[in-house]
Amino acid sequence: MASIIKHKRSSTQGSRPTTSDLQLGEIAINTHDGKMFFKRDAGGSLSIVEVGLDQSAVGVYYVSKSGSDSSAGTTLASSWATLEHAVQNVPRGATIYLKSGDYTIVNPITIPEDVAIIGDNLRNTIIRPTTKTSDILWVSNGSYIHDVTFKDHESPAAAVAFNPDASAGPISMSPYIQNCTSITTTGTGLRIDGSDATGTKSMVVDAFTQYNQGGIGVHIKNGGYAQLVSVFTICCDIGILCETGGFCSVTNSNSSFGNYGLKADGVGSLLQSATLVEQLTTKSYKIKGVIKKPQIGGAISINSANTYITVASTSALSIDSTLSVGPTFTNEAADLQTARSTVLGIKNKVQTDTIDYINETYPTFDYNGFKCTRDLGYIIDAVIDDMVLGTNYRSVTNGNSYLRASANTVLSEQLTETIAAINFAKSQVVSFISSNDAANTVSANFDIITGIMNGGTAPAIVYPDPTGVSTNAANAADNIQANRAFIIENAIGYSDIVLSPTIPDKAAYRTNIGEIIDAITYDILYGGNSQTIIHAEKYWEKDTWQYTEVEKTLIPQVYAQVKNDISGVITLSPLSPFQGDQSQVVSGLTAASITEQSKAESLIDLINSFITDKYTVTVTTEEDAATASTYTVGDTFEFYQYSLISGSSHTFEWVGSGVNINTALPAQGGVPIPANEVVEVNGGRVYYTATNQKGDFSIGADLVIDRNTGTITGNTFDRSLFAVLTPYILALEG
Repeated sequence: MASIIKHKRSSTQGSRPTTSDLQLGEIAINTHDGKMFFKRDAGGSLSIVEVGLDQSAVGVYYVSKSGSDSSAGTTLASSWATLEHAVQNVPRGATIYLKSGDYTIVNPITIPEDVAIIGDNLRNTIIRPTTKTSDILWVSNGSYIHDVTFKDHESPAAAVAFNPDASAGPISMSPYIQNCTSITTTGTGLRIDGSDATGTKSMVVDAFTQYNQGGIGVHIKNGGYAQLVSVFTICCDIGILCETGGFCSVTNSNSSFGNYGLKADGVGSLLQSATLVEQLTTKSYKIKGVIKKPQIGGAISINSANTYITVASTSALSIDSTLSVGPTFTNEAADLQTARSTVLGIKNKVQTDTIDYINETYPTFDYNGFKCTRDLGYIIDAVIDDMVLGTNYRSVTNGNSYLRASANTVLSEQLTETIAAINFAKSQVVSFISSNDAANTVSANFDIITGIMNGGTAPAIVYPDPTGVSTNAANAADNIQANRAFIIENAIGYSDIVLSPTIPDKAAYRTNIGEIIDAITYDILYGGNSQTIIHAEKYWEKDTWQYTEVEKTLIPQVYAQVKNDISGVITLSPLSPFQGDQSQVVSGLTAASITEQSKAESLIDLINSFITDKYTVTVTTEEDAATASTYTVGDTFEFYQYSLISGSSHTFEWVGSGVNINTALPAQGGVPIPANEVVEVNGGRVYYTATNQKGDFSIGADLVIDRNTGTITGNTFDRSLFAVLTPYILALEG
């Protein structure tokens, strides 16, 4: 909106007026092009005094048909001539005003991260490609396009897409296309290919008209995602197409003429697979072998069939039937518990604020926002749990996790930014804790993590007895830690003497066995099994086994020996060393009870079960898959993402009448094909509410209200709308 400023002026006659020397009654209107000056005469009429074109603003650049690429580009008077030159010479976060004109570009052009291109208006700001079969614009994280019309792109080109080399990077702020138009023949207006990006793999669209006669309006595939509002597809071969796991939401949009309206085809790539443990009902299955919960609304193929059923709900993940249980805090000091509860309450805010801090402080930093958010959650949980219990176990183990090979990128390429993010989160968390002692402890725990990341030596883990702990649990923890070295070396000796082949990387195994011992110590002393399960998860990071196939059999055998030795040291039972003169030399210990011995053994069993079978989960489906006798133990369940269109308030007008507007119009004999409005093939799904050119209202394909006859038609009934409503009307009148 223009701003109007009035000033008095006393200046030399003939000089250009400015906002500081306007005569009384003159008006200056600031626009993004500069300043327009008006003067009111004695009769009250306004006249233009001068238009100022040399005004500049930080981060604002101009492209015009009268410009020159040798100019500065920072004002309309010094505008550039080409969009190609502009995108290569503006900083991140810049805005490029593309003035009215018909621009033929050397395509494709990549829009840098957080850069906006704003045209004058749809009718007069046009971009055409030199190479018609190549994409016109490639967008990046945070790109913005407004008021531009794209023309002349042809299949397989799209007006807007991601760069196929995946340089768009992890998408944390979706590219936004607003109030644009695509006018062409076989080209695509918008293509969102999830294989060309990471992160959310998404774009956001508002008011994008697709007049692509014979082309595709919006094409989403390979797990790409879009939020589409007011998208109008006219004469497209397919208005909106989702395939290979692409999915979108479509609101208040329209499909007019063309061959097909909304089409969903197939599913995405395999996400994970599992095997049947037990079929509970025709809609409920207990399965094992998952590393994460199957997504609600996802697709299941049983025994690689080409038909799919839909996940309605899932149980909590368990190992066999054992759920993850955290430590006990209820016996600890009230102020510490309050501090922990407070931090958990603002945890999500801290995560969000930290991501914003990273983006603002390091605008060129390329990182995975999802992973950063997740890891920050782990760190917050660790430092506050340690604060309540008085240990440093979780802080140390979180710091050490960054030393693993799988986290090498953080230390080698992202250390400065990661530590800055953790320190920012520390300041946020501490600011919410009212107890000084608790705040200081939490701050120190954060410092343990960053200290390890910075190359410092991890402090020794301390296991103070929690309030109200049993003597047996305390003795068991002491005995395990006192014999830590013996347990590790005896496992190595067992491998060397008994196993064939022996374990290949003894240094790595010493580290892993030590981590197991520490996790079991924690869980026995503080309660639960959560730390043992966290350790077990490391063997299947990102649903990928982290060792060789031989070790999948070898590791459980080594850990069976660890189980035997831990069990023995808890009750101080005699143990036999496998090599050298090792022995259980620690004296002065007190035996714990069989209860702690049994718990330690069960914790080792959890690790070995997870290595073999991963998690178990019960899945409930929307559809009846078959009778209970159809599936047997060991049958394969494969999980996919549907190609999915979720549409509300959609309008279909003469869909199926063809891609030539001159023959598709009803006045020219165009005939709609209702079956072409929504197409689901190979398992693809379209969930929608819609009206057509006759005014009929549909909730999916199976519930239709016919405007002309006043009837409701569905899978299980066919009744007059009047018959349905009359009893309610009579009841209200009564």
